[in-house]
Amino acid sequence: MRRSAMTAKLTLMFAILSGLATAQVVLSGNSFTSSATPKTNYSNSIALVVGAGSNTYLQFSFANLPAGLNGSNVSAASVVVYVDAVGTAGTVDVYAVSGPWSASTITYNNAPALGSKILSTVPVSATGFVSLNVTSAVQAWLNGTQPNNGIALVPTPGSLVLASIDSIDNILTSHLAQLNLVLVSAASQGPQGPQGPSGPAGATGATGAAGPTGATGPPGLAGSTGPAGPQGLTGATGPVGPQGPAGPMPVGAALTTAPNTFSASQTINGTLIVTGIGNGVQFADGTVQTTATTSSGIPSGLGVAGTSPVPPAGYSVLTNYEAGNNWTSAGLAPMPTPSVGMATVSLNGLIYVIGGNSISTGSPLATVQAYNPVANTWTTLASMNTARVFPAAVTLNGLIYVIGGGSVSIPPPTTAAVEVYNPTTNTWTLLSSMPTPRYALGAVAGNGLIYAIGGTVFCNNNPVQTNAVEIYNPAANTWSTGTPMPNGNTINCTNPSFTFTSGLTAIAASLLNGEVYVTGGSGAGSQITNGQTYMFDPNSNTWTALATRPGNSSTTMSGALLNGNIYTLDSNGELEIYNPSANTWTAGSGPGNSYGGLGNALFSTSSSVYTVGVNSQSVAFTEQYWPATTLYIYTTN
Repeated sequence: MRRSAMTAKLTLMFAILSGLATAQVVLSGNSFTSSATPKTNYSNSIALVVGAGSNTYLQFSFANLPAGLNGSNVSAASVVVYVDAVGTAGTVDVYAVSGPWSASTITYNNAPALGSKILSTVPVSATGFVSLNVTSAVQAWLNGTQPNNGIALVPTPGSLVLASIDSIDNILTSHLAQLNLVLVSAASQGPQGPQGPSGPAGATGATGAAGPTGATGPPGLAGSTGPAGPQGLTGATGPVGPQGPAGPMPVGAALTTAPNTFSASQTINGTLIVTGIGNGVQFADGTVQTTATTSSGIPSGLGVAGTSPVPPAGYSVLTNYEAGNNWTSAGLAPMPTPSVGMATVSLNGLIYVIGGNSISTGSPLATVQAYNPVANTWTTLASMNTARVFPAAVTLNGLIYVIGGGSVSIPPPTTAAVEVYNPTTNTWTLLSSMPTPRYALGAVAGNGLIYAIGGTVFCNNNPVQTNAVEIYNPAANTWSTGTPMPNGNTINCTNPSFTFTSGLTAIAASLLNGEVYVTGGSGAGSQITNGQTYMFDPNSNTWTALATRPGNSSTTMSGALLNGNIYTLDSNGELEIYNPSANTWTAGSGPGNSYGGLGNALFSTSSSVYTVGVNSQSVAFTEQYWPATTLYIYTTN
């Protein structure tokens, strides 16, 4: 989301000292262009890429500077940018932009030509702040000798530099570019004025420290006896005495130590207590109630509610009403380490929340946090060997497998690392790497194999969706290539060098009745649409297109399986439910917490769905969803 409160915001601070002042001009627009995707606009990207075929453009507005300010009033000007990731160290050149451009529309195809060079071979080798001296350009802009079309950061010819800097839309670090000016006062300093009158007397100072204690005086006379204290607590109850003899039976009462038959109705003003294993109450229809409810949840003879439209024997449906389809976070413990972009799996009654991007540091995590829904407690477990954001995770034969993900701050260079967690020993082991490094992929496990599906790869320094399917065999610790999702566009990469076909990313994947269901947050290519849903049949080795997921399907997805339905939640907080039998999507009620970041995780237990993540105030939360259900009220015939 673009932070409109910061767009074109100008913070001007004057600290008059010997005729000098400083001014800070905040970035008003930014974007980058890529020769690999010449028609794509990246103004909403949270990072700006500089590398082979990719140039970064920055714009500044002087609208709120003092009137009449010109180049002679500027003694120094520097642009400060924050480098948040370096793939390959190198150098960049800084140019003035010769023509006007708009951050929301600029692409590689329509970018204006570069103007005069301002700086050459600026080194970029590590993350952190980099200062660029643009004094001559700013003076020319203010004098009107050159138009203020901003600057462009371009790789120096022959340099292999690959780096990204924070943009105006970065929600993790907020180190957007700034233009700092050192100003020379437009007028000479006047003569010193007369001395002003003396100010009022200051407040009395604090009391000094106490001196040493004097010698103890002689003891005084004994005082009178004080009043009596309160009465002490009551002592413990003594032992129970022997039981007295049984009293006479009340008139008309039945002896309960032997079988009895009551010929008339009986009124019990207290509680009827049935003791002894197997004992209970028998009703007129011959049924015996020995526990509070039957296995169906309906008391035989007393129960009046259930979830089946078919009433029990001897009952009729009186009415029905809709329940559920609601969320609650009341009393649910939030996860200890607030993060987004995690993977989740359920194993042995615990929910494992794995990896993600830290809200406090903006960096990928190797953290593993386990939630116990019954005890409502969180436990931090052994960390992974590889920190990662937007990985995929599955369970197979009592173990947890984590696959791929992003390895540094967004936009992440991808990782192919695969590792397995043993809950019994609380240890992680690295396995054979996935052939295609990627993040925001989906994964399912079935028939002893693990399927890694779709996701995002980096091609020519830009993130691009892929339709790749790769299959891992844990028994052999080997990977093989599977049938890809229906094709999009063929893309040739030069950095790194490979060819692939575009597909879905931000995927939620589920295995149901031996078939793989996949739905994506976003797609690319002539045959791929945002929210597209597919089913893969491993027996016939074929993909089938299903109903498209509605809602804002271009954002990050997470999914969970409950009662034969697939629940998906995107980063806008939209819940959609897919019924595989009917091939239909329905909208569910969204969580109560307003989402504040990508990739809040979704998972299910035997009866409900949970989500964990952070809200718009970056506060961690845990929220539980009860699916919609119909309750029936029965009455006796």
